[in-house]
Amino acid sequence: MHGMPTRPAVPDRTGPARSPGAAAPALPRRVYLPRVIGHALGGLAVAAALAQRGGAPPLVWIALALNALAWPHLAWQWARRAHNPQQAERRSLLIDAVVGGLWLPAMAFNLLPSVLIAAMLAMNNLAIGGPRLFVLGSALHGAGIAAGVVLLREESGLPLVCVLHRPRQNDWSLPKGKLDPGENEIIAARRETIEETGSDVVLGGPLATQRYKVENRPKSVHYWVGTERPGGPGFTPNKEIDELRWLPVAAAIDMLSYPRDGDLIREAIGQPTTTPFIILPHTE
Repeated sequence: MHGMPTRPAVPDRTGPARSPGAAAPALPRRVYLPRVIGHALGGLAVAAALAQRGGAPPLVWIALALNALAWPHLAWQWARRAHNPQQAERRSLLIDAVVGGLWLPAMAFNLLPSVLIAAMLAMNNLAIGGPRLFVLGSALHGAGIAAGVVLLREESGLPLVCVLHRPRQNDWSLPKGKLDPGENEIIAARRETIEETGSDVVLGGPLATQRYKVENRPKSVHYWVGTERPGGPGFTPNKEIDELRWLPVAAAIDMLSYPRDGDLIREAIGQPTTTPFIILPHTE
């Protein structure tokens, strides 16, 4: 009605459609510089680990250079030009987690750079997206990565190897399993061994990393040699593992369904015995 005060317009909380090229909001701007620095430093760590292993094929070095030097700028441009920059940036963070997870097996899980990269990606997701993005990013970071153990015990002076039957796959294999969100490979290897065999385990040295495809998806399994020790909960048949056998080396290799697992047993048996120790500084 004429003369009556007009009601102020209620702002659209969803926000107008953003035109490409407009100034990006705070999240992409806040992530850009840390991503540039973090990927550069992470790339150096990966490069050092690859060089320590004797180098890598040219395509691996090219992929590393693109990820370390080009990807942060591409992610920034993607967010700037997106109609929903926040969502674009969260997708970029998940891509960071996936690609970061792929570099770990490429480095053969070199301990220090692997832990640094995993921690950096996890804390970045937690700070930006909270627990939900942290869990999702950690799951993607560990996608396609598993850890396992060649579990040994000694009877009458001879080594025995633990082999497991998986009814779903109808095969005989070694203890192994996927990483839980936020879990590193060493912890996963020990946890999976206890869960699948019911035996507690002392981990020794690392073994070769297996790389193969499952349903056309790449998978990497990092192994350690392990020695059974008392105190485990004991084996109980279940839908994942319905039978466990302790066999002499030759019989275990013949029982396993995959020749690559037999190669791991040969490598484990040939490893020298190691003794862990801790150095403690003395202060007054």
